[in-house]
Amino acid sequence: MRTATLVLEHAQLHVIPDRGAAQTLAWEPQHPEWVSDAVVSLLQDSGGVPTSLVLVVGLAFLEAAQPALPPVASDVQHRMLLADHERFFVTDGPLAVVVDGAWAFACEATTMRDWWESFNAIATVRAVMALPTAIRLCGLTGTWAVPCGPGESGLVTVSSRGITDVRRSRTTNSARADHIASAGADAAASTASGATTGAAMPLDVPTCGRLLGTRDGVSLTDQLLDATLKARLVSQGRARHWRAAALVATGVLLFAWALSVRQARTIAALRVEHARLEALSSAPRAAQLRMVAAQQEQIILDAATGDADALASPLGALARIGAIVPADAFVQRLEWNGERWRIDGSAVDAARLVPLLDADSAIVDVQSLAPSTRFMDGGRPRNSFSIGFRFSGTPSAPMGAGSGHTP
Repeated sequence: MRTATLVLEHAQLHVIPDRGAAQTLAWEPQHPEWVSDAVVSLLQDSGGVPTSLVLVVGLAFLEAAQPALPPVASDVQHRMLLADHERFFVTDGPLAVVVDGAWAFACEATTMRDWWESFNAIATVRAVMALPTAIRLCGLTGTWAVPCGPGESGLVTVSSRGITDVRRSRTTNSARADHIASAGADAAASTASGATTGAAMPLDVPTCGRLLGTRDGVSLTDQLLDATLKARLVSQGRARHWRAAALVATGVLLFAWALSVRQARTIAALRVEHARLEALSSAPRAAQLRMVAAQQEQIILDAATGDADALASPLGALARIGAIVPADAFVQRLEWNGERWRIDGSAVDAARLVPLLDADSAIVDVQSLAPSTRFMDGGRPRNSFSIGFRFSGTPSAPMGAGSGHTP
């Protein structure tokens, strides 16, 4: 599949085909449709219009932040930023965002959709990316001077650990070189390992674009999207999968038909042999399944009844805790070190759990082991908890003692 890359800067649009020379066009970001014909003409001169496009949004259109997000899945972090973007970005209105390690980047969603609509009319837009993420995916480690807005200088530092620094500052033309050198040295000093040390180097935009075009694909977690664009790209991916599946199914059917014409006797003989072997192996396979089922049942019974004290077993402990905590709480981890129990999980109101457990006569020495972290789950706030306790009759000891066994 042929792919071209379009790098969107403040006043320039870089057209980077998969083969042929890269070209630069002047454009108005508010009117991307004005350059559509020119982009098509350049791509045709470079071997024809490709089947797909990758859009790379330059630093001039991006806001960068380092939000302190909880360690949840990438799609959950994306939804958290979309729902609460006022905490991290100053742009009003809906945003397209991406989380890249400790950094997050945002762009106006309305502008992004206009670009997507205009360039998708040329070829299918299969990825929309922020420029720092594109540099990281290309494996270009070091401190790079990147295009930015008028009268501005941009720097991106990438190490083997990911993006470590993003800067965007206003400078005059005469001071820009000194700014790039000094900021590049500062960024290299702040990343003691991974990134190439020394002054910033100008980013080779065509090379970066070609490296992106040769990638097999860009995951949705690495793309600069709002909810609408994400849904469209998911729909496009499903449509491609269905088309690929239809082509594979057609090829399989044609192959089977040709094989049946030329090798009908061989297939019939193989089917007879297959049926004979299936009949011979049915009894041993059934016996093996019965044995595995019996072993699993025995393990469950041993875990449930092996201890004289029901509260000393994992099932007994979970049953006791489940009878006390509210229905909105769930336990993700149950740990026992030989003397104390510890539960980790989340609830709508985690502060209620310690008093509830402490009020039970069978549970003593209840302690909160870690501060609660608030996060959004499906649009609803939740709080994490980590609580340690003992059952009455069990001697008290520090959590660090014992075997650290996790049932």
